[in-house]
Amino acid sequence: ERGSTKLVLTPDRVWTKIKQLKKTWEEDSSWKEADSILIAIGIKDEDHPYKKSTALQVWIFGQELTNTIFLLTDSTFYLLSGSEYESELQKIKAEAKSDKELNFELMITTPTHNSPSNEKHYNTLIDAMKSSKSGKKVGSTPKERSPSPRSDSSFDLIKEWQEKLSTSKISVLNLTNQLASILFVKDSDELKFVRTAAAISATVMRKHLAPELEKSVLYSISNPSSSSLATHSSIAEKIEDLMNTTPESLHKNLTRDVLEPCYTPIIHSSSSPSYDILPT
Repeated sequence: ERGSTKLVLTPDRVWTKIKQLKKTWEEDSSWKEADSILIAIGIKDEDHPYKKSTALQVWIFGQELTNTIFLLTDSTFYLLSGSEYESELQKIKAEAKSDKELNFELMITTPTHNSPSNEKHYNTLIDAMKSSKSGKKVGSTPKERSPSPRSDSSFDLIKEWQEKLSTSKISVLNLTNQLASILFVKDSDELKFVRTAAAISATVMRKHLAPELEKSVLYSISNPSSSSLATHSSIAEKIEDLMNTTPESLHKNLTRDVLEPCYTPIIHSSSSPSYDILPT
């Protein structure tokens, strides 16, 4: 369900995306300086949900995998992740078994500080970077920051990994723009998702938001001094709650695990023609 750590993969689709990433890296000249590609994601970042690293991960796996590192080299796709995802990730391993061009290696973290097994996995990744092409530069998203766990005693994968990477003498290239370019092109399934999301958004606007705004405006005209006038935030929260808790009211086939608003609806009103319509 949405909001849980449960992972459900479509292995053939995941492997197709991984191969597409490798093909783009090999054939697009703007990627050529990178000897390998690295994406590292720690705990869920509620304040910055639209980072390129997260977007690429969702593009490949269909959802975000927290506390996960993946490395693409010229011969192997390495995946370091937690035991909660292991059973599903093993399906990718089975899918990749017959591939003659690209290997797949799955490593599972131990969620404790300075674990010898984690150190071994970090060394595997560093050695793989150094063995891929010239082994000097890895492409990543260095400007993106991962939040630290709230408790100092909690396992911090990203902190441990960054400390290890900083001593490796491997340069980190910023591939943020290149990663964005691969996300631009949509396949048939992705186009279907976009159309479905647009149709749901239109339904929300037409059947719920517009009537709510009309009711609010008419009430404010009739009762200008009332203390119970609806606020922008209260209307926005009501619409968001509709999508979060009763999506079946939008369509009988919609359920909570397949519908998620990307952010709280943005509602502005002003006598000025100028609007600052930003999700922030």
